[in-house]
Amino acid sequence: MKLARIVWVTLVLTLAVGCSDTGQDAMESMDAADAAGAAAMAGMENAPGEFLAYEHHARVRLPVADMPERVAAVRAACLGGQHGQCTVLGEDIQSGQFPSASLVLRVVPGGVEPLLGLAANGGELAQRSTRAEDLAVAVRDTSLRQARLRSQHARLLELMARPDARAEDLIAITRELAEIETQLQQAEQDAAQQQHRVRTNLLTLAFEADQLTTASSELGRTLGDVVSVLDHSAAVLVLVVVALLPFLVLALVVYVLVRAWRRRRRRVG
Repeated sequence: MKLARIVWVTLVLTLAVGCSDTGQDAMESMDAADAAGAAAMAGMENAPGEFLAYEHHARVRLPVADMPERVAAVRAACLGGQHGQCTVLGEDIQSGQFPSASLVLRVVPGGVEPLLGLAANGGELAQRSTRAEDLAVAVRDTSLRQARLRSQHARLLELMARPDARAEDLIAITRELAEIETQLQQAEQDAAQQQHRVRTNLLTLAFEADQLTTASSELGRTLGDVVSVLDHSAAVLVLVVVALLPFLVLALVVYVLVRAWRRRRRRVG
């Protein structure tokens, strides 16, 4: 009896330890998943020596009634700089059968997560993707172009400063300087644009309804198809009547003439 009791106690303790370990492992797995999800929500910054332009695309499902409010809240947060430098590049709102909205933002990496959280507040983050364009070659080419243009600009200034420069040479140098300065200004603008794309992230938010509206339901689509079919049939009927109208008029004239001829023949006979 004592031996059976000892075996039973040992079995219970073993199961308790196993359950404890399993629960701890499950909690650790959940924490790891939460950490991975949080990392996926964050904006992307470049490591030293990298020139990657990151773009994030997110699709948010939420009630139709909340859509304008969410779009306005994200727009206001961006324009107000609540989460760092941010610019609204595009906005689109569509109503009707399939209501939807979209916002295109350029924001610093630290602002991606809070803006995305604000957009999904009260809704569901249905889809999220991130891609990057490597601008290393473009940045290098622009830098080399700037260096070459600056060198040419400095050389032309030296030639202009020479005491033995002739008037016609000065005119040609002045014209060349103006062209070099125009190209240098364009190269500096390209470099600034590239650096801006590297320092910030492009965030595209697409909002869609989380449930069917009356217009987008199966019944609504069927009724819409019925109306469309009736409209098309009426249009075809009108075209047929218009096309046959001259022949109907001609047939009526022939009928009247034939009937008049028969009456006249009957009277003569």
